[in-house]
Amino acid sequence: MFAAAAERFLRRARCGRHRDSATEPSGRAGGLAGPGGGEGGEDRPSGPGLPVRARLRDSPDCPGREIQPEELRRFAARVSALLQGPEPGPEAVDGLQSLHLTVAATKYPRKLDGEFVELLQTVLCSPKSPEQIQVLCAAILREMSPCNDLILSCDEIQDTKLLSLVSSVLLAQGNKGEVAAVGQRVVKALERRLPEGQNAQFLLPVLANVLSLSPGSLTEGKAIGRAEIATWLWSGCCVLPGKLAAVDSDAIYKHLFTDIPAQLFHNPSLAFEFVQFCKDNSQLFTDSSSIFRQSFPNLFKFLAWNSPPLISEFVDLLPFLLDPGTTIEIFHLLLDLPCLTAALDIQLRAAALSASEKAGADPAGKAATCLEAFGHPLYKSLFQYLLRTKAAPEDAPESTQGLWGIKKGNWEQTFNSYSSFALSLVPLRQLLGSLAGSPRVVQCAETVPVLLELFFRVVAEFADGSLINQLVVLLLQKSDQLYEILAFKEDVYRVLGSQLATLCRLRPALLVELSTEILEFLGAVSNIQSKEAIFTHLHQAWAVGEFLSVSHDKRCTVEQITRFFEPLEAVLFEITQLQPQASTPSCAPHAISVLMATLTKLAARSQDLIPRVSMFLSKMRTFVQSPAVTSVYREEDLEEILIRATELMNLLKMPSVAQFVLTPPVASTQFQREVNDSLPLALRMVTQLLEPAPGSVPV
Repeated sequence: MFAAAAERFLRRARCGRHRDSATEPSGRAGGLAGPGGGEGGEDRPSGPGLPVRARLRDSPDCPGREIQPEELRRFAARVSALLQGPEPGPEAVDGLQSLHLTVAATKYPRKLDGEFVELLQTVLCSPKSPEQIQVLCAAILREMSPCNDLILSCDEIQDTKLLSLVSSVLLAQGNKGEVAAVGQRVVKALERRLPEGQNAQFLLPVLANVLSLSPGSLTEGKAIGRAEIATWLWSGCCVLPGKLAAVDSDAIYKHLFTDIPAQLFHNPSLAFEFVQFCKDNSQLFTDSSSIFRQSFPNLFKFLAWNSPPLISEFVDLLPFLLDPGTTIEIFHLLLDLPCLTAALDIQLRAAALSASEKAGADPAGKAATCLEAFGHPLYKSLFQYLLRTKAAPEDAPESTQGLWGIKKGNWEQTFNSYSSFALSLVPLRQLLGSLAGSPRVVQCAETVPVLLELFFRVVAEFADGSLINQLVVLLLQKSDQLYEILAFKEDVYRVLGSQLATLCRLRPALLVELSTEILEFLGAVSNIQSKEAIFTHLHQAWAVGEFLSVSHDKRCTVEQITRFFEPLEAVLFEITQLQPQASTPSCAPHAISVLMATLTKLAARSQDLIPRVSMFLSKMRTFVQSPAVTSVYREEDLEEILIRATELMNLLKMPSVAQFVLTPPVASTQFQREVNDSLPLALRMVTQLLEPAPGSVPV
């Protein structure tokens, strides 16, 4: 009798679901029933782990579907006997499933015996009951809502799974007072340390349902911020398996911004939704907690792995991650972003290795491949740095010394130690070079110039002199530490060069304060050849030639100008006078023109240097006519070099005019800006005055 009834109802339910699934709306876990407890065919909520059941309607395809009350009573009695046995087993599970299907498949609430309802509640709350039976008991009780025989309460429940199940039954009753009580109980559980072995993930969906059913209930009598609420709607959807020892708002933030990006960065759909969520709530997160901003190394994993779809999102997000405390580390990260992509690739491949493959690696031997290096002691700390989940703290507390190698102290000491560690990535960067041709790495590299330009624009709004100086030093240092993708390096050099000029404009004093570092960079001929974009921007009118002037900094004495002049003179001499006799690689004609102009400007401010520059410029005809030079440069390039040398040499014949033309005042008015912009015209006018015959050249 029981088996036949169960089979008959299963057939009817399948038929009803097939017919009604296209027209009936889906139910929501823990949702409220419609008026009259579901009259008119509304869906009833399903519980955790159970599918939503659509109501059956009268249909000629499924005649005689409704079970009679007496038959349902006998059905429930049989299930009651199974539940009260020593150890309810598979037969009890089958009975509960059939009973649940029966009460869910009718168009009006089924009434069950009060004692049976009490038994369902007892079994649900019993710690000895198997989880599957608890889930089914809760599902049946939800389908009977509103239920007058309900005596459940969640006040004293400590087990998070059970609290979730009982809460779902209470929420289904349609009582808004009960909804508020459940919400407050769940929040209370989330704000304190959970018992050993308990997991907050079961409570977060309940909290999401409370917010859906009664959005104001969580703030009644208790101040719960929007940040906590937003972080819990998201965590409820994305929470991962694993234990949260202490769950409060900060712990949820840490879980949200630590575990999810680190473990699910390779999930494209989640990556987009997560970054979109962060972007939409970025102001809220930055105002509420420092954890969001400190988690930027983790957030950038989404971009490193999913670059093209997420670049526009990160353009909006990056300004919220930048502040004086994160600027230096984000600058490192942006330049190392292709390395991060390669490291994530290796991390995923290493995780897929079998235990025997991992055990086969020799820790004492040399790592021949990236995969071998991942677990190798020599590279372990470097991979940890690239794959870190949070930023290095500004004051470097002792708890981070082991990972970062930073001693506790002021920010300048932290900067120096941290930067030294970041710059020590050379061995790993070289090893990861084998992935430089990976499409994913190349796509990531293409996003870096865009973000670098945005980075400098944002930083310029809040950076003080100390921070600008740190950025300039790093810019010069990191120019040697870029990932080996040719197009990537050229694009980055272009951005760094133009932004270096901007930093010099913001703070001209850095030329004097960082003279040692700048001269070390300028004194290397190899930098002209390999980093022309940076090198020439350091020499153009708006850098050394423009800002190394007493009009910008009273410390620009004659001695200081001479200190810059001599290494630049040596570099230009090596390029133009030694190169025709040696096999030194050529540099761009533009760099030669910039060097000549810079030396002329410095000589105009320290007139004892004028004879040296004039003599040098007079020798440029010999340089441009050398066979070794004409075989390398185009004719029009050599002509441009010679014309510029002629103009500059003629200008120096009138020192007072040269000082006026080559040392304009700080451009604060439209007239002064126009004078500065018309420098090439001024040079041509002076040349025409001194050498009326067109085409005359230095001898």
